[in-house]
Amino acid sequence: MRFILLIFITLTLIHSQNLFAQDNGNTQAEKIYTVVEEMPRFPGCEVGIMTTEERYECAEKSMLNFIYSTIVYPDSARAHGTEGRVVLQFVVTKNGRVADPTILKDIGDGCGEEALRVLKLMQENNIIWKPGMKDSLAVNVKYTLPVKFKIKEYTPPPPYTILNGDSIYLEFETGVEFKGGDDALKIFLATETMYPSSGLDSCLMGSMKSDLIIKKDGSVELLESIDFSNLGTDFLFEVIKLVPKTEGKWTPATYEGRQVTSIYPIRVEFRPTSAGCKTAVDEYEAALVEVEKAVTLHDEGKSEEGIATMDKVIKVAPTNTEWLYFRGVMNLNLNNNDLACADFQQIRNILTYPWYEKWIDVICAF
Repeated sequence: MRFILLIFITLTLIHSQNLFAQDNGNTQAEKIYTVVEEMPRFPGCEVGIMTTEERYECAEKSMLNFIYSTIVYPDSARAHGTEGRVVLQFVVTKNGRVADPTILKDIGDGCGEEALRVLKLMQENNIIWKPGMKDSLAVNVKYTLPVKFKIKEYTPPPPYTILNGDSIYLEFETGVEFKGGDDALKIFLATETMYPSSGLDSCLMGSMKSDLIIKKDGSVELLESIDFSNLGTDFLFEVIKLVPKTEGKWTPATYEGRQVTSIYPIRVEFRPTSAGCKTAVDEYEAALVEVEKAVTLHDEGKSEEGIATMDKVIKVAPTNTEWLYFRGVMNLNLNNNDLACADFQQIRNILTYPWYEKWIDVICAF
């Protein structure tokens, strides 16, 4: 009989308070808060365009995976049938480090010590969080973390899925890295991506999200691409030709000390370089800035203002399905289901197979 630990994590932030500062002129950076405008996030979810809500959801899943794959149910607790909730508390510093981990509530039989051990591994492994932000400054934020210990007879699923006869790992100790880091990848994509001549007459521009299979030997294959801007097959061919150029430039993911095959997403941007398209490119780049503003407004609970901004932006690129998706999500947030359905149906009309196809019928049923 095998036992595993089922962990349910609730990241709890209570009202703001100052633990260390005295009334002697200490700066804001020396305070510890329990709620801020932008709360800390476990690393690994800061790449790509996502709403803040999506980033937090991604970060929580990543943290759950870290704890789940590391914690060991203590033998004494298993023998005595000890179950319950251990409550930990720690500080995510303004530098993104875990500090002062402590046990607030223990259930005994080594459970508290084991939960604390895993938390301290974040310090030992130098895991850097996205720090909390207050008034546009990084600050120290206190975290309260309940970890539930539950003994259950269970066979965990494998850390991989099978695709075309190959094991694609979904869990790993270290993720895929482009040699030289994210900045090197951005430069590589910007310099190596060729713009097809067929798009110059219409000044087509936009982006494609492509999932790459990075194999354990460092070789690479294209799994799929999402054409957000309906650019067409000539642009897809350029992505297909780009992928082999990355051969040998990847450090594969690792699991249990060995290199494994996994998936890595990249975003390929297309901009025409001809003088006749300069005005269109400038308008598109300005629209991208407005999209970021609209997403921020939505995250701040100002979805109506975000929608108004997206209405203007979409006029610049009415077939940009990613922007239509953002506006649809904002309308859903305001229970404007008819308007959301209209955006999602428009995406369906533009794309052969929208990436969220399974949601459309559910959303448009209301």
